Amino acid sequence: MPRGHVATDGGTLRFARVTGRAEVWVDGARLAVKTGRAEGSIHVALPSGGQERIVTVLIEADAGESVGFGGGVGIW
Repeated sequence: MPRGHVATDGGTLRFARVTGRAEVWVDGARLAVKTGRAEGSIHVALPSGGQERIVTVLIEADAGESVGFGGGVGIW
């Protein structure tokens, strides 16, 4: 469940480092796309609300490429 200001005002879901092309979906809606293959961050605006959220991350790679997460993931 979102806490404090995130529940009332919304917030930002931050992935510090993602390597590979990526999409982030929240409750079935695509909210962010990272088109580059190089390492980079992703910031996703979260809508307000007190209910639980389902977050899905799709990371794509070509054969032989390394992909994945690094650093932290947090909500602000």
